[in-house]
This record gives sequence, C-alpha cells and structure tokens, in this order.
Amino acid sequence: MSLTDVVPWDRRLEQYELMFDLSPSALEALIPGCGDEPARFNAEMTELGHVLISVDPIDQLSTEQIKQRVSHPGKSVLRL
Repeated sequence: MSLTDVVPWDRRLEQYELMFDLSPSALEALIPGCGDEPARFNAEMTELGHVLISVDPIDQLSTEQIKQRVSHPGKSVLRL
C-alpha cells in the first residue's frame, strides 16, 4: 500500500459531532479512529476523560517529518 502526499488534518470535537451525528451517549462509547490522530478531536475527547483508540499510518513518521508535511504538503510520500 502506498499513501501519497498524506497531510495531517485537524478536526475539532464539534465537527465530529456534526459529521457523525454523535449524541452525548455515543461519546461515552469506546471510539475507534483510523487515520485521525492529528485531529484535535482526540485531544479534546481525552481532556474530557473519554477513551479513543486511534490507528494511523502517520505514526511511523517522526515529529519533524509530520511538521514538514504540514508546512510543505505534497513534498513527501508515506509508503507502507
């Protein structure tokens, strides 16, 4: 599998609630996420005491590589 030009993207809790029509009780469930770790949603949910399980191929990159992708999208390739 090859993911070309993957750029981290940020979404807030409020955006996820609207996109997925999440109710307060749904937010109490164990929420799996795929390819969503850069999302602010994860940080906001963790701060509220919720548990998320995120799986993201971007985890194989270093902090510096992720910063580079955000600063210069389109100049890097993530291969799995």
